[in-house]
Amino acid sequence: MRRLWAAVVIIVVMLTYCVISVFAVNHQEQEMVYLLEKAYNAAQSGDFEKAYKLARQSEERWIEVESAIFMFISHLELAEIGASIARMPPLIKNENKAEFMAVSRYVIVRITHLAQSERVSIQNIL
Repeated sequence: MRRLWAAVVIIVVMLTYCVISVFAVNHQEQEMVYLLEKAYNAAQSGDFEKAYKLARQSEERWIEVESAIFMFISHLELAEIGASIARMPPLIKNENKAEFMAVSRYVIVRITHLAQSERVSIQNIL
């Protein structure tokens, strides 16, 4: 009987962990994509100073996000996204608009894909 209760507790803990991970990743995705899109739009409109500030803000926010979701996500993926985000401030500081916009879009797609891969769906289970 003790083994049965131990198994039930383990299953409940695992399910709780899965639910928390989905909510944590989705929340962080929304915040990061919002910041990155604002930076992208600022660069597109030619406001390089605003784009720079938003890129720095995105970089600082990513460090916080990374520490919040590192238990749920592959460290290689997080490091790749972090490296791409770190490229953004110098690009816009040097007014390299095209590459900044390309990196911004790349990071947005990577973060969105990362969040989608954590969602509970038949596609992710299979």
